[in-house]
Amino acid sequence: MQPVEAGLLLFAATAVANVFCLPSFGLWIGAGVVFVHIFDGKVLQGSIAGTVAVFSGVSVGGLTSFAIGRTLFRSCLVSRLRHLEWVEVLDEIVEQEGWKFVLVARMSPFLPLEALNYACSLTSLSTAGFALGCLGSLPTTAFWVWTAASAESLRMSEETDGSVTVQVYTRFDWAVIISITTIMLCVLMMLLWSSKKRYQEMLDRRIPAVALRRVARSEDQLDPPQSAGDLPGGQRETYEHEMHRLRERSNPRHWRGLLSPSSSPES
Repeated sequence: MQPVEAGLLLFAATAVANVFCLPSFGLWIGAGVVFVHIFDGKVLQGSIAGTVAVFSGVSVGGLTSFAIGRTLFRSCLVSRLRHLEWVEVLDEIVEQEGWKFVLVARMSPFLPLEALNYACSLTSLSTAGFALGCLGSLPTTAFWVWTAASAESLRMSEETDGSVTVQVYTRFDWAVIISITTIMLCVLMMLLWSSKKRYQEMLDRRIPAVALRRVARSEDQLDPPQSAGDLPGGQRETYEHEMHRLRERSNPRHWRGLLSPSSSPES
């Protein structure tokens, strides 16, 4: 294949996978392998081409999913899912944090991006804000494409012609590739740690308000209390229980069933 043909194919496959909530991580790895062969073992060119192809697919697929969820599913799903813990927490965070939450969430390796696209469509987030937040996928996409391209290029570095082995890369080339990969890994780990910390900070700020609303709703109160200190003694225990439940449901490890109403006892 020519680079443009391979790029369009990977772009389309990644976009379709996101729309249908299919894991697209394997395509990120495949892009690095495919393009390093197309560019005859050149890691930099292959990585750039592969990153452009799959990141474009992730972004366009995400925006398409967001549009589908906003136009086709939102009206029927909001009424059904508005009492679920993760929907309330997500809506509260997006209402206050906007695109920053999407940016942080898409950096996380734990959140399923394909499901997150549809989940965000149920909130008040604007299309422009969601598109800006999609940039959070770029660091992880670039890292995995580069890693796959580097590994495949190093595998290709010894070409056997009959009984003669030809060294394509020198030791210096190997050192450069491994050094760049190590640096990218360190940067990615710092970004992931930062995004996880930022995500937790958002939860800590927004969960109390959601818990207070849920307590008020359970007691048929029209207006939720402004703080936990305003709750009478009997409702304090309910408040603490809701806080614990919301933190559990908002943990990224539990978001694999993000679009399933059965993830909540109230469904």
